Amino acid sequence: MRGVRKVAKGENPWTEHYSAIRAEVPDAADPGTQLNRALLAELDRADVLLIAGEASSHCVRATTEHIVANLPGGRPERVVLLTDCMSPVGGFEAQQDEFLAAMRAQGVRLAISIEILPLLNAINV
Repeated sequence: MRGVRKVAKGENPWTEHYSAIRAEVPDAADPGTQLNRALLAELDRADVLLIAGEASSHCVRATTEHIVANLPGGRPERVVLLTDCMSPVGGFEAQQDEFLAAMRAQGVRLAISIEILPLLNAINV
């Protein structure tokens, strides 16, 4: 079993920070809004990246897009979006659908949680 590492975001009141990877408009004076290269390097060591959370139309979307675009080793096929463990903000269902289609087109896997259980059991998470 591995420990959980929490990543703070949105601590700068002058920029929106949907993504856990970087702010929408990074503040040159605030490193916390810049591309989080240390987190990307840590994620890059993983064989599989399971992504879930709220909201698939905004925060999950921005974070996943930034991960796929910036992982040093690439390989978007190791990213798995757990579609039954996320939902869009009400009224933004079309944005969620666009996001999922775009990620699938880039090689990201879409799955429901029960499909991933055998994988989790195999690696003793």
